[in-house]
Amino acid sequence: MRNIVFAATAVACMAALVGGCATLNPQTPPLLRGVTTGHGGWASGGCPPTTDFGYNQERIGQEASSPELAKRLSDKFPAGTSAKALIAYLSSQGFASIAACQNDGSIFRMSFNQSGGSPLGPFPMLAVVAWKENGQGRIVWTKAEVSFTGL
Repeated sequence: MRNIVFAATAVACMAALVGGCATLNPQTPPLLRGVTTGHGGWASGGCPPTTDFGYNQERIGQEASSPELAKRLSDKFPAGTSAKALIAYLSSQGFASIAACQNDGSIFRMSFNQSGGSPLGPFPMLAVVAWKENGQGRIVWTKAEVSFTGL
């Protein structure tokens, strides 16, 4: 009898773990479907490194970037595009504004943050898009960084 109760409890726990929490909130928007984290690197959120703790570009290496998201953004919003168009598009995809870079006020950022999922997947995503604006509100460049929370 004890084995049956244990087995039933284990099945119920697995069902709750995998099925009960497997929904991502919000759902992944079209812009972010199929993106990867790339090949690692330091997570800057699009901001230049600071020297507060002795960091410098040579010492910390390559900046993290999602190649798929970076390409989608550069194709849709090449240099010279109005930053307002990028902001409107990202907002329509569920992104929200976050603080501009402290060490460069011409770099702006928006993030998409999911919750839910399960330890076995799907995994919630955090995506940050950063862009530099010139004095006329035009995009100089865009950057994209993606991370997933899970095992």
